[in-house]
Amino acid sequence: MAERKPLTHARQAETAKPEAKPYTLNAGDGLFLKVMPNGTKKWMWRYFFLKKAKSLSMGLFPAVGLAEAKEARDAARKILARGDDPSQRRKEEKAAVLTAHENSFKAVAEMWRVLGRDGILFVRLASSIGIESRVRRLDGERFLLPDGSERLLVDEPFLLGLGARLGGVLVDPLKTTNVQNLRAMTTWVLRKT
Repeated sequence: MAERKPLTHARQAETAKPEAKPYTLNAGDGLFLKVMPNGTKKWMWRYFFLKKAKSLSMGLFPAVGLAEAKEARDAARKILARGDDPSQRRKEEKAAVLTAHENSFKAVAEMWRVLGRDGILFVRLASSIGIESRVRRLDGERFLLPDGSERLLVDEPFLLGLGARLGGVLVDPLKTTNVQNLRAMTTWVLRKT
């Protein structure tokens, strides 16, 4: 079989066809696109940590394009350069985010439970509102932010739906503060009826 050309343009990823066995297209500095027989295309980054070969998923194509995969690889390389294992760091961040999210919503649910009739709930939450094009969904409500951190984010439909399920009435429209296009915080104010 002829040697495959390095992947230098997004179009090459788009036109990569599945074959009987998985194959890879090299995008440079350990980044490659793995093309599976079922047509799935996955960005992977191969690196060494403590003399052991490892790999880290950078997301699925086309949800994650070539430029985004390279940005994710570069962010992971910075972590590696500081002496940390990017894979382990990702696992720790996921666990911390999930715990924080679970605790945050438990706290909100408890505040709502003890709130008296006509009481007001005022909450500021990390959100994707206004930075939708700059964040990448990893799974569920978990996103990769432009600064490389992973967070659970809410959006307008989620907050409005949750408010309706709780039987609350919006006191103020949702207000979002965009922090240098790196993250956003949304203020959610509900009255208990």
